[in-house]
Amino acid sequence: MRNNTGVQAAEAMPSGNVTNDRNRMDRKERMRGQTEAAEKRKKTAGRTWSRIFLAVLSGFVFSACMNTAVPVPSPSAAAESTPVVSSPLPAPEETAPPAAVQTGELSIFMNNVFHHCEIMISQADFETCGFQLGDSVNVYFKSGKTFLDVPYYSGYYVPPDNIVLCAYPKFKYLNIAYNCGREFWYAENLDESDTVHIELNESGKYRMIEDIFSQTHSDDPNDYETIEDFCNFRPLAGGDIAENRVFRSSSPVNNKYYRAAYNDDLLEKYGVRTVLDLSDNQDDIDYHRGKSDWNSDYCEKLLESGHFILLNLGVALLTDSFAETLSRGLYDMCSMEGPYFFNCSEGKDRTGFAAIILEGLCGAGYEELKNDYMRTFDVYYGIREDADKERYDAVVNTAFDPLLRVLLRIEEDADLTTVDYRERAEQFLKRGGLSDAEIETIRDALTKPEEPQNKQ
Repeated sequence: MRNNTGVQAAEAMPSGNVTNDRNRMDRKERMRGQTEAAEKRKKTAGRTWSRIFLAVLSGFVFSACMNTAVPVPSPSAAAESTPVVSSPLPAPEETAPPAAVQTGELSIFMNNVFHHCEIMISQADFETCGFQLGDSVNVYFKSGKTFLDVPYYSGYYVPPDNIVLCAYPKFKYLNIAYNCGREFWYAENLDESDTVHIELNESGKYRMIEDIFSQTHSDDPNDYETIEDFCNFRPLAGGDIAENRVFRSSSPVNNKYYRAAYNDDLLEKYGVRTVLDLSDNQDDIDYHRGKSDWNSDYCEKLLESGHFILLNLGVALLTDSFAETLSRGLYDMCSMEGPYFFNCSEGKDRTGFAAIILEGLCGAGYEELKNDYMRTFDVYYGIREDADKERYDAVVNTAFDPLLRVLLRIEEDADLTTVDYRERAEQFLKRGGLSDAEIETIRDALTKPEEPQNKQ
């Protein structure tokens, strides 16, 4: 590379030693200029390769959520694309806009118990895409169904029949559901050939609700004051129910939460004669029996004698089948010999629904129903009115009160503290197909233990 100004100066000088010295100096200047230009090209190429590498790396991370392949440029192609920079100043770096937080197309299938829509992505993989609990998301089914501004929670922290995207603890996949309302899969006419993709709508929009409700209970009995508390085991006491006549708890046969054997011992301790298992069917029992941790000997005897009723109840409170199945199960239980016991998996949701019906039928008022329901949140999560009123009120206002209105069809403007729950429980059982005489059988079995009805 020649310096034109230097050449003109050299030509104006006289010949001889001075000229030779000047020529040598001129050659050194030219060499130095060539070296500096080469270094600049090298640095520019290095920056370009760095940009290419980061772009490719970002593409791989993004494609993990998008399920799309990212083309990787070959070294020769990258070299060909490297610009030749003639200016000594580097070109300004361009900043790409942040990629949208979303998934690729995900397969779906129906949950066989609750008829939710299971989405085949784990919580960990979903959050690797950039989502966080408490976000608002948009859900797009390939068939065209769209759901906007859906809360993403670790539980079903929405009022009954409201939509939620849930990463429930110990469940393999995310699911989308109408909480305790319609059966999402059937309500939306879904099919396993359909797919879904999810996009972030607003980060952290529902984080406050997630923080209030997101609790996990310990599975270590040493963390509880009593084994009864560990199992969420207790007698119903609302209204006119006789002492220790009917008990509620978590499962004595499903050891998913490590409580089955402890519950089995409690059934024997309190002399339970009839069990209503709200959550299991015969296939579930066979599965539990086949596991190495099966240790429910007392329940085995009740199963063999026909005093262990399997209901396989879902949580779709608004369906006719829910009222029919629960009503018939409660009648079948109370047609046998007591004391009685009913359960689901954790002894929380379906068990709580059944407790409201039984206690309401026997004359319990609002405060009694609420106290029994909230006892679960005390023993599992330490949520008590005197110790944590903010969270306590949040559960009552967001979960318990709306549950009463949906389960018992109480008008929105009705004062829940003045409702006649005996009448509402009777109406529920009649919607489930029971006669007046069958309803009295249930009530008498729970309030008059000395004369249990229709023993079998």
